[in-house]
Amino acid sequence: MASQTVAMPQLGESVMEGVVVQWLVNVGDQVSVDDPLCEVETDKANTEVPSPMAGYVVALRAELEQVVAVGEALVELSSEKPEGAAAAAPAAAPAAAAP
Repeated sequence: MASQTVAMPQLGESVMEGVVVQWLVNVGDQVSVDDPLCEVETDKANTEVPSPMAGYVVALRAELEQVVAVGEALVELSSEKPEGAAAAAPAAAPAAAAP
């Protein structure tokens, strides 16, 4: 099983970190090469981080509104569907608000 950690990319010469403002995938989702995984905001611009491989989302390594340094893990991908993916709750999922 091939797996890959997707790290915060260098989005500009002077950009050293970004904030995860939106997850576009969930744990267990199937992705293709270049599918957007999340949207990050830097002091320069907002951009989507693309998937470098086809496969499945295994884990979200950053939470919404978390500041992530360039090179730090954002998401884990695998070429094989993880067992129990539908039941696994992502670490970055927001808690449901009580009505």
